[in-house]
Amino acid sequence: MTITLQPGSVSLSQLETIYWTGEPARLDPAADAAISKAAARIAEIAAGNEAVYGINTGFGKLASIKIDAADTATLQRNLILSHCCGVGAPLAENIVRLIMSLKLISLGRGASGVRLDLVRLIEAMLDKGVIPVIPEKGSVGASGDLAPLAHLAAVMMGEGEAFHAGERLPGKMALERAGLTPVVLAAKEGLDIDSAGAGRPVPRPPRRQCRLDNRRHVHRCRHGIVRTFPSGYPHLARTQGPDRYRRRAACASRRLRNSRKPFGRRRARPRPLLHPLPAASRRRLP
Repeated sequence: MTITLQPGSVSLSQLETIYWTGEPARLDPAADAAISKAAARIAEIAAGNEAVYGINTGFGKLASIKIDAADTATLQRNLILSHCCGVGAPLAENIVRLIMSLKLISLGRGASGVRLDLVRLIEAMLDKGVIPVIPEKGSVGASGDLAPLAHLAAVMMGEGEAFHAGERLPGKMALERAGLTPVVLAAKEGLDIDSAGAGRPVPRPPRRQCRLDNRRHVHRCRHGIVRTFPSGYPHLARTQGPDRYRRRAACASRRLRNSRKPFGRRRARPRPLLHPLPAASRRRLP
């Protein structure tokens, strides 16, 4: 059974089904119009003379350099290949399937500018069981997911490696055995696949919604921010706002009373340098 994902209204139970059962996922056809409209706008910008970051410019320190229209595909390809730097054992197949499904949801919002060809390829890879090899360690940048998603995009281009029918194969061969064709990334498409947080490491969800951090927790409600204080402040249970916020505040108050952790902010412990500086470099500046 194929799971239909509607961007903006995907439930956790749907993602849980994808994770545990390996069911293929597909975007709701209603998202096609927005995706095509955004892709047409990106193609228009790429063909013009105006420099727009990520479409016809370099990245990072090279953002001020304009790229010719004939080189935009090479730019996107080089971006992906330069970020394929993960190491370690491959992520489990169900985790990679979930990453691919989350990427479908992100692209399905119609705000990225990718063509429908990329969306259809990800859907077909999930359906045919072409699972990219994504190393469990390594990333680039502050978002934490650039390297993992680059390994996903590399297989879509016919590079990298992928699992298919229990075999670990080169990306192009895995696509060919599944009857699929690699894509050539157009303007901004490499940047779109290699972003949006689909592969970002997420901490394990808390057991309860009212998780405390050093006996301090912040609850947002329609009337502003209500902050819990040390135990002994009974007004927590009288928080103004909808019932669900009052229940959260009451739960936080109970957990504060039962907590034995000292009240106060956590202080970050100093971390040693990976490569300690020589003694000559540690002297104080005048």
